[in-house]
Amino acid sequence: MHALGSLRDLLTHMEWADATVWNAVRAHGGGDDKLLDRLRHIHSVQWSFLTIWLERPLDRKDLFAERNLTELEAWARAFYAELHAFVGSIDDAALARSVSLPWAARLIDSPAEVSLDETLMQVAMHSIYHRGQVNTRLREIGGEPPLVDYIAWLWYRRPAPPWPA
Repeated sequence: MHALGSLRDLLTHMEWADATVWNAVRAHGGGDDKLLDRLRHIHSVQWSFLTIWLERPLDRKDLFAERNLTELEAWARAFYAELHAFVGSIDDAALARSVSLPWAARLIDSPAEVSLDETLMQVAMHSIYHRGQVNTRLREIGGEPPLVDYIAWLWYRRPAPPWPA
């Protein structure tokens, strides 16, 4: 499979995993502040990157707004609609384009240039990392974290994201 196809699979898995975790959070009640903070972080970062890719101005106030559980889940779902439209509109050649991340210089001195494909991968990997924190917190507060590994998604035959109707 070519690079873009692999990235599309990874991002489709990301949505499935996020929706699956959201189902577990809702099943447990979702009233935990630490859980909500992790979910806010995941989706704020996802939206931040998408905003950059779409060459829109970053609105930090909106990106880091204190959304409640219902608002945050709706925002996450809206992200995926825009993400898939964006990824569906690019080709392999677009993956090489440079992406400037305005926060990079605040994190390290003289950051190297990064490409669209590298930042798409970053969003998926960053989401995996913090989704693991959400699952850990779910277990700590008595919930049951779902199996959301990429290989599990493949074993399940690449199901669609289980967002509620």
